[in-house]
Amino acid sequence: MNTKQENWHERWDAGRTGWHEADVNKFLAEHADKMFNGKSGQKVLVPFAGKSYDVLWLAQQGHSVIAVELVEKPILEFISEHKLEATKVEVACDGGGKVTCYKMMEDRIHFFNCSVFDLPRSLCGSVDCVYDRGALVAVFPPEREKYALLVLSLLSPNARYLLVTVDYPVEEYQKGPRSVPDDVVHSLFGGSLQIKQLESVEMLELAKERFGVKSYFYEKVFIMAKE
Repeated sequence: MNTKQENWHERWDAGRTGWHEADVNKFLAEHADKMFNGKSGQKVLVPFAGKSYDVLWLAQQGHSVIAVELVEKPILEFISEHKLEATKVEVACDGGGKVTCYKMMEDRIHFFNCSVFDLPRSLCGSVDCVYDRGALVAVFPPEREKYALLVLSLLSPNARYLLVTVDYPVEEYQKGPRSVPDDVVHSLFGGSLQIKQLESVEMLELAKERFGVKSYFYEKVFIMAKE
């Protein structure tokens, strides 16, 4: 386990998870129709899932969910808090070794306990949708291209990607959620996907209180598509 992974474990152990929401995320609820594009039974990738209620909500809408979380604690809390029956299995990674997967809700949810970079692609196959509220903003900047290439490699031909970012001056705050300016989004994904910004919500007052950001702070929503 490297230092970045240890820090992630420590944050969950200490309860320093200010990003966690007890209800469905407002942007997902508002824009899910644009991600699914009128289709049912879609396979949705949720990277850096934590114990997000969004995973359960997506499954309840009739979709199958590939959730990925590095730390086991939030996965077990997700199962316990929602009173779900889960089957724990060990699955082989493409490059060797094994990771743990919890299957629940008649296999509509596969919750992988691993780094997103260790996700067994041969087992997961391609995905129809990606819901990314907490992944790209958690990835360290030097790893963003690696992350983007991984996600792009998992997309089916008509896949759609709902992305939530934050944008603020990096000189004012350097921790998570990390600022991902619009030009970075276009640099990472613009060569492969059509990108449309759906929302830009000013949240400076909250950011001043939580992060000490003084100049500007926006939460932004994008829909990206291969078609």
